Amino acid sequence: MWSLARWNVFDSLDFDMLDLIGKLFLKALGGTRNERISRSRLRFVREQVNPLEDSVRSLTDEQMLAKSQELRQRRIDGESRNATMPEAMAMVREASRRALNIRQFDVQLVAGMILDEGWIAEEATGEGKTFACYPAIYLAYLDGMKVHVVTVNDYLVQRDAGFAKSALGLLGMSVGFITSDMNSQQRQPNYACDVTYGTNSEFGFDYLRDNMKLSASEQVQGSLDYAIVDEADNILIDEARTPLIISGPAYGDTDRYKKVDLVARELIARNRNWDRINKEVESLKRNLKALSGEFSRSDDRDAVEKKFKQTEEQLTDAESRLAQETRLYEVELDKKSAHMTHEGVAVAQDIAGVGSFYVGANMEWPHMMDQSLRAHLVYERDKDYVVQNGEVIIVDEFTGRLMEGRQWSDGLHQAVEAKEHVRVKEETQTLATITIQNYFKLYKKLAGMTGTAMTEAMELMKIYKLDVATVPTHRPVNRIDHNDRIYADTDAKFDALVEEINKVSKTGRPVLVGTTSIEKSEKLSTMLTRRYGIAHEVLNARPENAAREADIVAGAGLQHPLKAGSKEMVGTVTIATNMAGRGTDIKLGTGVVWENCKVCSAEKLAALGVEADPLFPSGTNKCCIHCTQYDEKTNCAHCFKPKLDADFPKRG
Repeated sequence: MWSLARWNVFDSLDFDMLDLIGKLFLKALGGTRNERISRSRLRFVREQVNPLEDSVRSLTDEQMLAKSQELRQRRIDGESRNATMPEAMAMVREASRRALNIRQFDVQLVAGMILDEGWIAEEATGEGKTFACYPAIYLAYLDGMKVHVVTVNDYLVQRDAGFAKSALGLLGMSVGFITSDMNSQQRQPNYACDVTYGTNSEFGFDYLRDNMKLSASEQVQGSLDYAIVDEADNILIDEARTPLIISGPAYGDTDRYKKVDLVARELIARNRNWDRINKEVESLKRNLKALSGEFSRSDDRDAVEKKFKQTEEQLTDAESRLAQETRLYEVELDKKSAHMTHEGVAVAQDIAGVGSFYVGANMEWPHMMDQSLRAHLVYERDKDYVVQNGEVIIVDEFTGRLMEGRQWSDGLHQAVEAKEHVRVKEETQTLATITIQNYFKLYKKLAGMTGTAMTEAMELMKIYKLDVATVPTHRPVNRIDHNDRIYADTDAKFDALVEEINKVSKTGRPVLVGTTSIEKSEKLSTMLTRRYGIAHEVLNARPENAAREADIVAGAGLQHPLKAGSKEMVGTVTIATNMAGRGTDIKLGTGVVWENCKVCSAEKLAALGVEADPLFPSGTNKCCIHCTQYDEKTNCAHCFKPKLDADFPKRG
């Protein structure tokens, strides 16, 4: 008698064989969709752009400018984009090489083509997104479009605009940038440029302010033709629902916030018993869940069962005590909300001594109480805001930067000011608002680039109708990505972090530590100083640190002596909040990259029979930190990589 279980076809096939069959099937189709997209564009670059490189390189700066003007006139006269694209991309590549000594690789031109088509280009970390967007910018310029390049902070805005001005200026383009400290008179000429760099919030607020102006001559932004969004997943998805709000004064008595704050403090004090017992209940529930999982794996089940029963009894007792307490308010941290319960309202009315909150002049009390509870229970100092020079300044949750001049609306800002015992400003009212998502939908053409877009591909297509394509890396990836480590509590995590920093920095490798708040960055800083006396830099929204941002970033990839006069070199340790996260390019200094990775002299290369690479002149480093794999013939690890990728020689 036959048995299905015995003759199951999948039981008789090796999974490696199934994988091989799948790969053969994909090969028959011509590869995955993404591979086909990249391959067709790479073919275009190699067959139509690369052959023009020598002829474009022979042009003088004046001839390049004239050629650029000729290309634009040809587009105005009706010549197709496809006809002018090879020359345009060759021109951009040469302009970048001359101005910045950066020649876009073939894959960077592919990324530029994807952006030009109005897609999201997913490029791996370190692949040069800053320069990959130049072809798309230039092609839009030839079409007569204004381009807005959106990046994540003012530091990157000024840095990237400086690079673009040098390169694109050779092609006759004007480059401007917008930062938070500019007034309208300064913004107008920058928006008049062919390409303007800025942050998403600055572009959005300028749109709102323009719509509040009384005449077109006062407006600064101009038409919304084409936006290229750097770190697109962060701006278009993570911050999509973030509202940009312009407020005006709403006059009222600010003393009432101080009165409400006193009532909120007393209400919180009376709720402490409920909070304490509730934490105990939640902790016991977690313990029970852990014990139930431990039961099936433990050798001593009797001991686990005994502990389980004891924990159950403790939970029953804690729940009984909790039922006897009165809950005065509810907090939802994920929604950043807090509100009084029915019982809490009664207690607050008694504390305030003003009678019912729901009659006459008391009608605003419930709303103000909820805002005061949010200020005390949801919003944290040195995480959501800082107190500086007697003022509450909001910390941007996405960039970690101070948002000077900005206020929370609906009385929340005043509630936080009352909590911190600083001068309470007048309340504001909303005059104009728009979400990040709705703002970017106003552009005629939208594109973006990021290192992580495929995971958000469905959302990007659903919300913005943006397709996603992954751009292959210029070189095979040689980075090692370690698994995450999970610790039982925060203290254990920070202890392990300090030990890791100490160990790695002593090998001479620079260490960059990312933290999620000002408070955590300063806690880690204190631990490093007290335990090992490690010299380090802290980059967070504190004014004294933020003012040195460029210097801190410039030194983050260097080494320094362990002590004054010491010959032992250690890696620089930099602790940063997310204000130094995305797009920050840290250059590695002398001694960080393994000396054996340096390209030897032209004479030695010739003696070895190795052709010199113009992209990597003698003395430059070509590969990763402390690489242990290198070609003994050339003394360079770079030379082993072609063995990993048959397509390597064609990549430019």
